[in-house]
Amino acid sequence: SGTAEDALVYTAGDVDITIGSGEWGKYQSGRGIFGGVYTDKVAASVGNVEITVGSTDKAVSAPTLGNIYGGGWSQNGGTSTVSGEVNITILGSAVINNVFGGGCYSSTSGGATSVGSVNISVEGGSIKNNIFAGGFGENSTVEGDISVSFAGSSNYSCNVFGYSSRTSAATVSDTVLTFAGYTGTLAGNVGGFDGIVFTGNTRATLSGSAIDNENWSFDYAGRTAGAAAAMLTLDNGSFDGDTVQVDLSAAVQSAGGWSIAAGLSGANADFSVELSNGMSAAGLNLNDTLDAGYGAYAGWGFALEDNTLKFKQLA
Repeated sequence: SGTAEDALVYTAGDVDITIGSGEWGKYQSGRGIFGGVYTDKVAASVGNVEITVGSTDKAVSAPTLGNIYGGGWSQNGGTSTVSGEVNITILGSAVINNVFGGGCYSSTSGGATSVGSVNISVEGGSIKNNIFAGGFGENSTVEGDISVSFAGSSNYSCNVFGYSSRTSAATVSDTVLTFAGYTGTLAGNVGGFDGIVFTGNTRATLSGSAIDNENWSFDYAGRTAGAAAAMLTLDNGSFDGDTVQVDLSAAVQSAGGWSIAAGLSGANADFSVELSNGMSAAGLNLNDTLDAGYGAYAGWGFALEDNTLKFKQLA
């Protein structure tokens, strides 16, 4: 802290926070764990921030806390900066109110926070309200890329947004939400991402009332769950007007085709596919068929059958 006339910018190195257990504050706005610096009138910065909450050891009691902020806190016109990466990992059965990739500032006295890039990895635990990959409010920004990923099999009832709270747009160059081998249910609204990616043995269910996404990517590399198991169940959702990319280049051709996504009310999208014979096709509409030049995939295409999007032999 200091006076408004101070020209110094205070700097520190990297920050590494690990919380394995215990109770850490009430579920209250502005309370929680901050990875960055507390600043009052002055400017200060740290390098990289690493925050891990929870434990894979089931014998350890799960931590409970209010919020996680990857960045710092600022007030009275101060500025708190994380110049490098923010990496936040949620494990075990931790109970958290909200997760913010960035920082937070005083809404009464003013201030600003910023972080470089954000990576949030959710591998367990319970998040009661929201994940905001940005910070808290329009003055808490992310300058670089944002990545939020879900793994494991835990179910979540929370919203997941690629921007800061109290805003409707991200201030970053690239925002991606990934489900990597995830087999649970996310019951919450999703928005603010440039794309959603599904990989490996993912069999995810998205059941929020508002899933706002225009770009979907399904990568079957290393998948052993089988062709009949859809990577996504989208509860009464639609791909209408969206872009859908499917990568089957690492998959063995299935006689019955591949189930991509279930629970759809519509799928009039712009489709593209990478095939295991080394060829690719783009600009496909629903029920378009590949020509004879695609070899064993001749006559294949995307179809909506029983509310499930499939890539299969059509003719």
